[in-house]
Amino acid sequence: GVMATEAFTTWQAWFDSGVSKNCRVYPQGSSGGYYEGKFVLTAFNLTGQRGQKVTTDVTMQSDGACPWNAGS
Repeated sequence: GVMATEAFTTWQAWFDSGVSKNCRVYPQGSSGGYYEGKFVLTAFNLTGQRGQKVTTDVTMQSDGACPWNAGS
């Protein structure tokens, strides 16, 4: 996805810490449902050129149960 500049330090700090955080993951095309649980950010990659939008690629690993919550 594309990341706001203001969010970079938050994501970088999470990646550097190695700690799990509570997250909701909304899969594309899921009609509003989501997975919820603790995740560790295991990869945080940025691509792009200075002065242009930066594309982010993140990988999160679940750290325990992540039940599915159906959309309404």
